[in-house]
This record gives sequence, structure tokens and C-alpha cells, in this order.
Amino acid sequence: SKYENSFISLGNFDKRTVFDSLDIGRQLLRIFPKELLKRIPQSTLEEFYPRDSRHGAAAD
Repeated sequence: SKYENSFISLGNFDKRTVFDSLDIGRQLLRIFPKELLKRIPQSTLEEFYPRDSRHGAAAD
């Protein structure tokens, strides 16, 4: 599954920071319509759900 391939699997020589893992998790959540993500606070969705994340732009 997409979740296993991109989030769970990590090779022996791959390195990923906590922030990289959070970004991958957010990308996977964007697969679902925002209306289905009822357990995520609205303020969190407003900050991290948009595809042109302000946080991703600051890290580059």
C-alpha cells in the first residue's frame, strides 16, 4: 500500500528526520478529502492540509 511503501518502509541506509516523517504523513492524509478527516482539529487542517504548505517552503 502507499502507506507502507512511503511511510513505514525505510531501508538500512536511509535516514529520515522526524520532520520528514511528519511531511510524508501529511502528504498521505491529503489523499483523503478534508471533510473525512473529522478527528483532526480544524486549525491543524488549515495549517498543514494545503498542498502548498508554508512549512515546506521555509525548509527549502
